[in-house]
Amino acid sequence: MTRRISVPASVSAAQTADLCAFLATHLRNAGDSARKHGLSAFEAIHRAFTGNLWMPPVALDA
Repeated sequence: MTRRISVPASVSAAQTADLCAFLATHLRNAGDSARKHGLSAFEAIHRAFTGNLWMPPVALDA
């Protein structure tokens, strides 16, 4: 029989707040990029959750 490793049951409030701020910032940036390229932020998020990711076009240097 193997013994399970003890893991803290909860995450501290500070870590949770930091994670929420991190995710909100990245979500907002992705929405801004989508809007700059003619796609609504909602559509970009919807496509991400359905597996049809939107990526901004890559600029080619000539």
